[in-house]
Amino acid sequence: MSRKFAATREPISIVTACDENYVPAATAALLSAASSVDSKRELDLYVLDGGVNAESKARLERSCARLGRQVQWLTPNLDAIRDLPVSHHINHSTYLRLLLAELLPARVSRAIYLDADVVVVRSLEELWKTLLDEAYCAAVQDAFLPVLDPADVFDHPLQCQVVSNHDPRPIANYQELGLSGALPYFNAGIMLVNVERWRREQVAARSVECLRTNAAHVRFWDQYALNVLFTGQWKQLDARWNQSSDVFQLPSWQRSHYSVAEFWQVRRDPWIVHFNNLPKPWDANCVHPFRGLFFQQLEQTAWARGRPSQPHTSLSKAA
Repeated sequence: MSRKFAATREPISIVTACDENYVPAATAALLSAASSVDSKRELDLYVLDGGVNAESKARLERSCARLGRQVQWLTPNLDAIRDLPVSHHINHSTYLRLLLAELLPARVSRAIYLDADVVVVRSLEELWKTLLDEAYCAAVQDAFLPVLDPADVFDHPLQCQVVSNHDPRPIANYQELGLSGALPYFNAGIMLVNVERWRREQVAARSVECLRTNAAHVRFWDQYALNVLFTGQWKQLDARWNQSSDVFQLPSWQRSHYSVAEFWQVRRDPWIVHFNNLPKPWDANCVHPFRGLFFQQLEQTAWARGRPSQPHTSLSKAA
């Protein structure tokens, strides 16, 4: 049996990360992920612990146990990332994914990473079958900032270029780094990760070094480092594996990198819904068209209280 095929028969490893504020959302994300997979399929669930208290851990574990799934907690060294830049509603938990290869058991060679603010719609068994070969990861090209320099690539303006006060370059110093503006840029909220390669090539240490060295230019936090390090060495997934909230900010396909068919496909038929922008689905003013999917999953957790008119206290803090 080839190594490529054997990898798909490993237990499916799913990893998310959260702090205390995001535990309810992370639980909903894990339940949606576990529910998407046949109950007879081996599945390992991991949570990178960004500061979750014992009671919340127990509630998350109880929620997953209802599906017959156990959760393993991974404890990172938070001191290793405390000095990295954060802004807006993002805190240091966003950097935890950089450390996953160092914390996962040695037997894990690949894993699906999911942000805590997602709902899985399609079976993750299909994503798991993606062959990585030697790619660092498989991910989705960013909906809003698809390449390092849109002006260098497209003969029509993208939405990111016409929005005022919005730099359309996700890696502003890409030229200084010796990169091409035509290189695609991925969203790191959903990734099929080549854990073996990350571990072998010390992605954690190299990412942190990249972020510290280029601190003045870092935008979108961990994504900056991953896109710099993985340039030309990541595999592009169907956009439906990461339907970011940004697709609903695009006024038309003409202001995007999508074809007209791809534009409507990703808006109407998501395989994973990623609530990556504010307001979040638990915010009272959220009008996201797939908001209801989040509450369907939340109702299956130990945080089930019905659909609130106001956000849960912990979720409100997370926003």
